[in-house]
Amino acid sequence: MCDWPVVDAARIDCKLEESMSLVREISMAGSNARQKGGRKLRWPVSEIVISPDKEAVDLGDLVGVLKGQTNAKKITVLPPGEKPKMDLEISPVHKKIGPVYKGEAKAVVAALEAADPFDIKRQLDSGCDAALSYGGKEYRVNSEMVAIKELPPENLPAADFSRGLVYVDITLTPELESEGYAREIIRRIQDMRKEMDLKVEDQIRAEVDIESKPILDLALLKKEHIAGEVRASNFQLGLGLELRGKLVKDWDIEGVCVRIAIDRD
Repeated sequence: MCDWPVVDAARIDCKLEESMSLVREISMAGSNARQKGGRKLRWPVSEIVISPDKEAVDLGDLVGVLKGQTNAKKITVLPPGEKPKMDLEISPVHKKIGPVYKGEAKAVVAALEAADPFDIKRQLDSGCDAALSYGGKEYRVNSEMVAIKELPPENLPAADFSRGLVYVDITLTPELESEGYAREIIRRIQDMRKEMDLKVEDQIRAEVDIESKPILDLALLKKEHIAGEVRASNFQLGLGLELRGKLVKDWDIEGVCVRIAIDRD
């Protein structure tokens, strides 16, 4: 029933609000890039790379907030106009190669296909023609004879935001996989706790049977962490366990059958 408080304009931090708005936008772009790369938000990623077009990006003191929102271990902000190292695709421009090499045009195209795209670009960027060899012969091509296209590596999907591009490194390391599977298991057990109408402070016994030995090994690295998050005073992770508990459910986690049993402790 109180009156709504009156805004104290002197305490409004416009720079902070602008930075937070930018963090939200980058976070949304990161989510879009994750979807392109097939990586769920619950799974941690090693790095988010922000590549602005022209205007520098200043996150202020909100780098930690962005890490949390994007579930990333590292945030890298590049200078304007700079991109992560790209893959290169080199395509022959036939209408420029044909008139010069005529009957040997096919050999030049084959030489381009066999060449290192980065080496070709390096030679052309230096202002020289690029030297190619094929079938024991040497050919030279200029910048008009090739089309060079930059492509993000497969492990680095990207999505745009108002000031440039956001790249997400979806490379999975054993440590990241372990953390990802742990989060998936935690979420399922928490859902089962709710189904049993348990209170937050209630301790449980939990048994988790994972049908895949490699996935089990990854989950075991986070066993204590999982037990702590789900408040399991008695916790087992294994392969071929005979599960006992008041509630037993089968779950599909990334294509692997995971059977979980929980009960009050």
